[in-house]
Amino acid sequence: MAFAVDPDRPLGRALRSVGKALAAAARDDLLLVGEDPVAAVHDARREIRSARAVVKLVRVSVGPKEYARQNG
Repeated sequence: MAFAVDPDRPLGRALRSVGKALAAAARDDLLLVGEDPVAAVHDARREIRSARAVVKLVRVSVGPKEYARQNG
């Protein structure tokens, strides 16, 4: 899944949207666990790794407490 960040939109809001979309995609992948459990879990884990990468991008700007909360 590719994302583009609108330069006219505040970066924090754009990255929050990306993170929410990745979390929703992971949830949707897990809804398909009955069809092919291995593929569903693999796809969900890939989405979660991408969401964590977004959180790591903003680690410095959000501070250690918020980073730990979001990373959890």
